[in-house]
Amino acid sequence: MQLRALLGTWLWQRSVGDRFHVPNSVHRETVYLFKAGRPMYELVSNKGEIYRIQSYSHIVGKSLSIDDLAGRGQRLRLPAGWTYKVRILDTDSRLEVRGTAQVINDEFENTYQLIVH
Repeated sequence: MQLRALLGTWLWQRSVGDRFHVPNSVHRETVYLFKAGRPMYELVSNKGEIYRIQSYSHIVGKSLSIDDLAGRGQRLRLPAGWTYKVRILDTDSRLEVRGTAQVINDEFENTYQLIVH
């Protein structure tokens, strides 16, 4: 077992923040590998920032499965100008951070990390 992330929260906060679609700083070193030919789920902010899903949760949607993520965008209450997009990757893709990641969660407590180009 290895330490992968540190979350700085207050006792009354959720582990990834207390508001949805708001960036939270997470100090960590992680690499997520997304395989070509697989679906990718992303939130795009009204500023064009892309947040890629890194995990989905059963906290709110107890019966949620990975197969449900394709239609999940229709059930999200996104801020004005935000979109949920599903696409198939043409090539393998890495989502890597060595330091501070910007992570948001949606109202189903799925988490997404900002893609930094």
